Amino acid sequence: MKIFLRPFSTLFCMLLVCVFVSPSQAKTREAKKLALVIGNSAYENASPLPNPRNDAEEVSRILEDIGFNVIKVIDASKKQQKNVVKVFLETLRQYDIGLFFYAGHAISINGQNYLIPVDAKLTKKEDVERELQRVDGILGVSMKNKQMLVFLDACRNNPFVEKAASISDMQVGRGLSQSQRIESQKGGGLSRLETGTQDLFVAFATDPGNVALDGSGKHSPFTKGLIEHLSEPMEVREMMTKVRASVAKETNFEQIPWEQNSLLKPVYLSGRPELGKMEIYHIANVTKVNRGWGYVVADIVGDRVPKVGEMVQIDIGGDTIEAKVGKVMANSISIMPASWDQEITSGARVVQEEFSGK
Repeated sequence: MKIFLRPFSTLFCMLLVCVFVSPSQAKTREAKKLALVIGNSAYENASPLPNPRNDAEEVSRILEDIGFNVIKVIDASKKQQKNVVKVFLETLRQYDIGLFFYAGHAISINGQNYLIPVDAKLTKKEDVERELQRVDGILGVSMKNKQMLVFLDACRNNPFVEKAASISDMQVGRGLSQSQRIESQKGGGLSRLETGTQDLFVAFATDPGNVALDGSGKHSPFTKGLIEHLSEPMEVREMMTKVRASVAKETNFEQIPWEQNSLLKPVYLSGRPELGKMEIYHIANVTKVNRGWGYVVADIVGDRVPKVGEMVQIDIGGDTIEAKVGKVMANSISIMPASWDQEITSGARVVQEEFSGK
């Protein structure tokens, strides 16, 4: 399903088509994945960007091919962009995975990260919240059992920096900066997001403090790398490693994509790799939880003994928490959970996944 939005007057009537599906339609829908894709090229108060429109069009096409329902907006005004984000987050409650892709101008002001709609103006301090859109307003909504993936191709060198810098009491960067509490933005990149939201994955076009390239071809280097690997059946963090390598090669290592994540379990956008049948082995039972020291002790069950550094999962009643084996003892293992957001109790099963032969 694709929704292409241009004039805002059509926004809600078109969105209603996808939001209010009948129960019978909902049952037949295989993928519970929803994407919002925004490409801002035709800036009214700055020189147009040639590639974001192309980037958004191609990313939307690929996402549809791998099972996403896609809401696509080209050249979003401030009113349109804020409203479509609101509808996206509301609609996401019906889905398991949400994905947000943005290509266009962005800026860091006083450590906060903002996306810039095509009709934005910056003449006074009050314009920042009214004209721009805070990134954490998109990501800060914590939804239980939802995984949120964000791809920001938004570090392009842009003329809004000088406009914002001319306003008093503003510390400005060209993109998203290293921290919301940073005092200066000498490098001018996008910042590390401090939302505190679990199951969130954020990929930046370049590392914090640096400015990404728009590219000389049809797509930016970051989106070009994303297009190359988005439909490959692999876990999203493995995919980003390949994207990072593609961008580094394309830009002669001048641009290195960067990521941060709080994912609690693997995410496969285009299915799992064809490695054979996956087996889940029950290897241990939790006997001791030391939250203060950050580890769990589990007694080994059966003959399978994991090695130090291997990943296991703690089954907490239908959900799992990833953990890493820190120590192997005679009849037990010490493991370090990736998250303490959910309660771990004695008796919880410790399992390990393994692909067997085809």
